[in-house]
Amino acid sequence: TSFGGLSLAFEDTGAANSTTIGGSLAGVAVSHKIKQSKDTETKASGSMGGVDASVHTKDDDTNGANTSVTLSTTVQGMTITYVDVSTSSTRTTSMDGYIGEYDNVSAATAFGVSTEVAGNTVELKRVDVTKTGGNIDQLEITVTRDLGNGATLEASYNDTDAELGLELSYAF
Repeated sequence: TSFGGLSLAFEDTGAANSTTIGGSLAGVAVSHKIKQSKDTETKASGSMGGVDASVHTKDDDTNGANTSVTLSTTVQGMTITYVDVSTSSTRTTSMDGYIGEYDNVSAATAFGVSTEVAGNTVELKRVDVTKTGGNIDQLEITVTRDLGNGATLEASYNDTDAELGLELSYAF
């Protein structure tokens, strides 16, 4: 059901029903989901002055909330991204899509720069994770090349593992 730019949805998934309110207000996409278990998820995203911004909060009503804030802009062909994740208890980071997934995290930040060089996408990213069992301070470099016909080659290196990873993917 929609009214005044907002939509209201009810999802019946057996024992875990949920209600979602969402829409676009003044150019900002907003949604709020309430589950039967009292868990909530709130998202907001938009662009202001050439900077894309998003906030994503998940609260599971038992352990508190996870919040991620992402800021991204493009300057002179380089995309600059900053992400900050905070939790009220140790959690798994997986909701921002930029830092990646780590277990037992209390806070994490990442700063990265991505640009095109000779037909390759080159990304340099610094990730700092505060977690139970030891912190991670990692510098990553990833080079991605479109090989044509749906094939992509990706090479990645991080200074924590000192390993070079190669991935060849093909999309049909």
